[in-house]
Amino acid sequence: MPNPVICKVLLISVLFFIHNPLFAEVTNNDAFDKNPEANQDAQSERRFQAFPVILRIEGIGEIYGAAAGLKDVGKRGADIHVGASGGDVEAAVFSISDVQLKRSRLNYQFVNLNEATIQTQYARSTKTGPLFQQSLSGSAHHLGFEREGRREHLSSQFDLVLSNIVFEGFRDAQREQVMINRDGLHDVTSTLFRLAVNYDSREQAYFSEGRQLGNALSFTTGRKGQSDQGQWDFNFSEHLFVNDNLLLSGYFKASHAFIISEATAYDSDAEIRAELDAQCSSLPASQQAACSELENALIAYVLASNKYGTASAVGGGFGLRSYGEQFFRGANAWLQGVELDYRLPATKWQKAKRSLHFIVFAESAQVNDKPSDLFDDSLHSVGMGLRMYAGELALRLESAHGEGGNAWNFRVGMPY
Repeated sequence: MPNPVICKVLLISVLFFIHNPLFAEVTNNDAFDKNPEANQDAQSERRFQAFPVILRIEGIGEIYGAAAGLKDVGKRGADIHVGASGGDVEAAVFSISDVQLKRSRLNYQFVNLNEATIQTQYARSTKTGPLFQQSLSGSAHHLGFEREGRREHLSSQFDLVLSNIVFEGFRDAQREQVMINRDGLHDVTSTLFRLAVNYDSREQAYFSEGRQLGNALSFTTGRKGQSDQGQWDFNFSEHLFVNDNLLLSGYFKASHAFIISEATAYDSDAEIRAELDAQCSSLPASQQAACSELENALIAYVLASNKYGTASAVGGGFGLRSYGEQFFRGANAWLQGVELDYRLPATKWQKAKRSLHFIVFAESAQVNDKPSDLFDDSLHSVGMGLRMYAGELALRLESAHGEGGNAWNFRVGMPY
């Protein structure tokens, strides 16, 4: 079945808040430095954190919730947090992060997804097929190990993700339920291994001059009815100050999937159709067309994914922002973008490690199963927004326009 993204989106979004809490400051730096006797009290106050989580993600909807936890727990200085969300994503998160091991850090997160719905489509490359609302539940465990390199600016990371996704049902573009035999929609239980090497010469992750490079190799296995695949991801960004208040950023991302072990038992239309067993013909005549449309879309997608693999999808807040989250899929995907980040004049509210910025951006992307056809068609997005930096947290309110229409997002984290 198609690659689910809800757990990944929720995990990333909540972890940005956990690692960069907006409401954790209890004193400013000046007061801390001028009154050393209060340092110990201030540090103990800072150990507890509580903060809201409010997001709006195109193609998923509104997510709201709260998280709380403790920082610098024990000799290893671990951060422990729990969180829960409602709205269009009902989930709970548990996180132990930044466990210090000499020059390394250990992280663990668990996401339990009770209910979520994502707007998606199953055409490959830059084509758009029939739209569906896909309802999901499930869980994911993430274990991460980060290590600083011996050379300046270099780091490496190993990730292990164990996930199980349950397909709860589908609705069409008019939000009418699509009746289909759910017994053929197998749960997707998968194991992902990922190794990454990164270079980052910037002083901080936002509004800073420098260069960032990343290379990652991952392997996904264990999915019933789907080929085991490998994936190579590359990202590059360059950041230059035009003046003290204006930063120009250019960025590029590439993703390529390849098959390690092909699911030969599911490499034809007839084999996948038999396994899916949609039973559309047994439905009332008024429901058969919608069932057959979904059945054919799923079969075509799985057939192509088993043959070519599926790379990192394009669309959403981390690339091609005028489309829904992870909207376009194929075995090969490229994304290019440029962004201007203007720091607005400071106000009293902004002085406590916070600054407000105006953003304009333009992006293009190419997606295809065959590398030779990658540039047959391109998609584009242009837009603007407001961004607030607080500590290392980036809060983004953005609107974008593209060939598919308009989209807006309120989320956390940088797009590159």
